[in-house]
Amino acid sequence: MVREFLPREHLLSYLEAILRVYNLEGRRDNLTKARIKILVKALGIEEFRRRVEAEWELIRDGGLRVDDAEVERMRGFFTRLRIVPCPTWSRTGQGNRVPGWYRYNTWRTRFRATARSMCR
Repeated sequence: MVREFLPREHLLSYLEAILRVYNLEGRRDNLTKARIKILVKALGIEEFRRRVEAEWELIRDGGLRVDDAEVERMRGFFTRLRIVPCPTWSRTGQGNRVPGWYRYNTWRTRFRATARSMCR
């Protein structure tokens, strides 16, 4: 975690500060190492945090602010997820389509155990 709390109006400027630190310090010589997580591991979380905070101090009061009206506008692009509980089932349940799906669509691997645990 880079910062424990951040007011939402500063979200964009803080994300820009993180990207600026990455652009200045990140690796470009190896595509598999061109990741923020690699930079954090190389610098250490405290040093990465210090650099992000220093960069953020420079740009915090710029034009990148998210006000409440903008948050409400963005919420209009998303629908609230309706979570439907899994049906209760057993492998041999009668009148239930899940056991058939389970038998024909899973392998004897970790996935099968995961599928079983999801509907308990």
